Amino acid sequence: MLNKTNRKLIVASEKLFSSNSLLQEFMKDHDILTFNYDTSIDLEENSREVWKKFKMIQDYSYEKVVLMAHGVDCNIIYPLYRNKKLDFDAAVFVDYKNPDTLLIPPSYEQALKKSKVKIYSFSTRNKKETPCAVIQSHQSLPWYYTIRSRRLAQEIYGCVVYDTYQENYLSGANSKLI
Repeated sequence: MLNKTNRKLIVASEKLFSSNSLLQEFMKDHDILTFNYDTSIDLEENSREVWKKFKMIQDYSYEKVVLMAHGVDCNIIYPLYRNKKLDFDAAVFVDYKNPDTLLIPPSYEQALKKSKVKIYSFSTRNKKETPCAVIQSHQSLPWYYTIRSRRLAQEIYGCVVYDTYQENYLSGANSKLI
């Protein structure tokens, strides 16, 4: 494996990234690692499953690492940061939701406040769930936007590329799904 790459990594929930719109927006300059959040197991076990996938490509040194998740999947950021010291450059939450069986411990949010992560939250529903305390930017989109909408993909692209990467566009080689 290579020791250095100028590519970026997106760790994304399959629920969110199955949208053709998001893949189309981030089709350059990225490696995309998808995960499936299993609601039948707890948050810690889900994070271990994501970490196993991440360890396979850990030899690469990515320029930026971004988490994109939907609903309950967003909570994966807490144990990955606290237990595995995986510090994302940015995280995009769409329709953030606390798991019914778990309230996020305050110690997780306190730990995440010390990280460098920029968290962007989007809500595609009329009913807005209160996002976690560490979110810097929350935008409630009109109710008719869905997670598959092109507009949502463009909003996410704007936050990640313009704000986090501080670039105007992506120009590298085509993305690879891992």
